[in-house]
Amino acid sequence: MDEKRGTAQDISVTLEHVGDNPVLNLALGLLINEYNLLGEIATQILELMPDPSRWRLNLSGDLSATVNALDYRPLQSGYKTTRGSGYVGGVTFPQEDGTFLFVLDANNLAFPPVDSDSLEEVVAHALATARHLGRHEAGHALLMTRGENAEMYRDLADLDPSAAAWSHIVARDIDDFRIERHVRQNLLSPYSHVEGLPGALDHLSTALAAASRNWQRDIAKYAEASDHAVSAFLRVVAYLSAEVGLDEAAVPLVPRPVPVKWDRYLADHWARWSAAFHRLSPADEPMTLDQLASTTGELCEIAVEWMSAIGYRRGVADSGELYAYWTADSY
Repeated sequence: MDEKRGTAQDISVTLEHVGDNPVLNLALGLLINEYNLLGEIATQILELMPDPSRWRLNLSGDLSATVNALDYRPLQSGYKTTRGSGYVGGVTFPQEDGTFLFVLDANNLAFPPVDSDSLEEVVAHALATARHLGRHEAGHALLMTRGENAEMYRDLADLDPSAAAWSHIVARDIDDFRIERHVRQNLLSPYSHVEGLPGALDHLSTALAAASRNWQRDIAKYAEASDHAVSAFLRVVAYLSAEVGLDEAAVPLVPRPVPVKWDRYLADHWARWSAAFHRLSPADEPMTLDQLASTTGELCEIAVEWMSAIGYRRGVADSGELYAYWTADSY
């Protein structure tokens, strides 16, 4: 069967929560009409999903509201776009008919985080962001199409309960690492997780310090807060591994400059973490579920060892109950 190859002109696009924000409406309109924003996004999606009838694009001025509506989420448990010190720029929704809906944050495109008075520089950053987000979300669709997404392998690793408790988080990060590794092999990315690492370390240490001081007031609350901080930081490790990469001898490189809290939180585990991630192929190269499950298990075990080393013991007792201890003198 011949592969259907689409063009940027074939794509289906919806703008949502844009018209009620005059500044966003103006900025997004300028990017679309004068700088081919939609074409830049579509071109990257088409590289991995070349049949435009299999996907649609939504640019939302309120990503949380759009996701809540699509997922039928109540307001009290609504979707949040923050991930520790980072944020979400897009979400991929598989549809019942086998197609995909890519929802991108229009604010992230129209107001890129670049400090410049030059329109050309701001537009260049916006278009680079658009290309990155388009290729990244297409990567999720590609993994789902091949049956290699996290939901297919996250429960396959043979792990003890304490490590298995992190398999859903780690599998999600495996998908993102594979996609980011592919994206960075093909595009110049405007995102730098090296630059964001000091903030990510501060977010982690602040959350653990607060829990260590206050857990006796409500241990479940502070264990959940610590879990969220750890989960957000594991995501940073995945993205950081893809960005920093390996040297010519396949040895994990260290982010430069080294942040102040590097030795306290990452130095002893970074090489193992990055090496394990780099046993994964980029998203455009297929892997077996056994291979993905094996790396999931390895990364879960590293994560549990790392948490204990930094002073957060989180696990499952023989009785099946969750436990949490904050064991460091300071964070």
